Amino acid sequence: MPSLTDPTFAGAVVYVLDHSDTGTLGVVLGRPSEVGIGDVLPGWSELAVEPEVFHVGGPCETDTALCLATRRGDGPLPADSGLRQVAGRVHLVDLDSEPDLLDGDVEGLRVFAGYAGWSPGQLAAELAEGAWACVTATPPTCWRPRPVRSCGVRCCAARGAGSRCCPRRRWTPRRTDPIAACPLVRARRNW
Repeated sequence: MPSLTDPTFAGAVVYVLDHSDTGTLGVVLGRPSEVGIGDVLPGWSELAVEPEVFHVGGPCETDTALCLATRRGDGPLPADSGLRQVAGRVHLVDLDSEPDLLDGDVEGLRVFAGYAGWSPGQLAAELAEGAWACVTATPPTCWRPRPVRSCGVRCCAARGAGSRCCPRRRWTPRRTDPIAACPLVRARRNW
């Protein structure tokens, strides 16, 4: 089975935030740093899930902060809410907005330093060669400190009702664009 040569992504779980003809952008999950959110962004740590630290989102622009939150409801949002929907209840948060305005609207958030980026077609090629497994994400996946175990293999989210996470069973999405079909990808190296 092919594996990634970049150690940055060895065993990584990536939540894909955007995929278009200009490339793909995501954040690596489950890599906490030692920098407290409150030390850099006062007010935001009260809304964060534990640990209340920045997470290393990837090797690109590590001085840039991205914030993901799980929204409580699913009704329409005002234009100035500070939230932009990514998928389902997962939203990007405008860190220039006031954190108090979101209190009660979000179940939890996580702040990432940096992100993972791929040029057009790069991630699709890595998926085609089997370097990543693609699974459907659920909001709690973003906040889980470590991937869950299923079939004795680390994985990060269920692949659908009745499915199992097992390396012996190759799973491919039913849509033609595998990245658009599954917002969560996991490096196969070190499984």
